[in-house]
Amino acid sequence: MLLVMAPILTMLVTGGQQRPAAQSVDAIAAQARELIGQKKITDALNLIVELQKRGSSDPEAEFAAGEILQELAAIRAEQLQRIAPDSAEAHELLGKSLESQGKLEEALAEYRRAGVHFLIGNVDWKLKKMEDAQLEFGEELKKNPHHAMANLRMGQILLDTQRDSPAQAILYLREAVTDAPASLEAHREFGKALRLAHQYPEAEKELQLVESRAPNDPTVHAQLAALYKEMGEQEKARAEITIHARLLREKLEASQKAHTPQNP
Repeated sequence: MLLVMAPILTMLVTGGQQRPAAQSVDAIAAQARELIGQKKITDALNLIVELQKRGSSDPEAEFAAGEILQELAAIRAEQLQRIAPDSAEAHELLGKSLESQGKLEEALAEYRRAGVHFLIGNVDWKLKKMEDAQLEFGEELKKNPHHAMANLRMGQILLDTQRDSPAQAILYLREAVTDAPASLEAHREFGKALRLAHQYPEAEKELQLVESRAPNDPTVHAQLAALYKEMGEQEKARAEITIHARLLREKLEASQKAHTPQNP
């Protein structure tokens, strides 16, 4: 959900007031909605960024930020539908709103009307339509060979479908991580591909980079555990397995707590 709205944050967040870290999630969310009602969208988005910063360790904050972004997308899509209902921009934004609500088939139809290959491919990828997704990403990369997310998704598809031959996936994933704001997901997938290709020193470098920036990501610890096991470093592998299990347990407990009604 948050990934869908990242471009909106990039375009609109240019500064704004910082709120004390001690404020509750509910208080920040209420302030953001009040600002939206006052049409102070940039200030509202700054508050959402604050919620997103808490998201890696606070499922409640991540959920609240996603809800508000979904509301914003729906408002903007409704405005465009009134002003220019048949424009590519209207179909694209409506598709993003539908995608953020989990209505993937409906979103796919809107993206096709907009003719945006990456967004079509990304939904196909989510729907596990790998052949269709690969075709769409290929079309996107013909026009924009340095598209970081298209390269990432293409690499992920190849890792899934050609796991025993990771060389082609590495080409796409290496391109994905050369983008200046490369995502940690790209570095993690690149590390995985390098591990499968037995390029262990470079794989370790990539995975340790992700671990240093996102120490609470259980997936990277699973990859490090597999890497160290293959390298014969059993003690390091056991340590990563222990961390992975602890993070999964904590994530489950936090999620259950966030969705448990509190007694008044």
